[in-house]
Amino acid sequence: MEEKLLAMQAACQSKTHIWPLLPLRPIYVLLESGGSSWVLTINDQGVQISNGSTDHWHLKISGEVEPLLTGQGQLRLYERMGTVEVLGFYRVKLWFESLLWLCRPYSETFGIA
Repeated sequence: MEEKLLAMQAACQSKTHIWPLLPLRPIYVLLESGGSSWVLTINDQGVQISNGSTDHWHLKISGEVEPLLTGQGQLRLYERMGTVEVLGFYRVKLWFESLLWLCRPYSETFGIA
């Protein structure tokens, strides 16, 4: 999972069109998957990743989060399917889903990048 988090962090830094979406005040997203916990601190400086847990989070996502980090699906869909459990404010959830989607790696589909 660390590799996918680092890829998302790099994508967020390199895709300058995402920068205006980053908040001035930090937003803390707690990801729990496979017995490990990661905290994403997202602000206008980018995405910082730390291994561990915190009680101070705005959004908590538990379950199979790895496909979400690579843009293989939408957070709402995974939540409806029961693959992940999401706790937190609705607006933060929508914003984070958008950020994940915009940070996904580009892939070739039918010869078009």
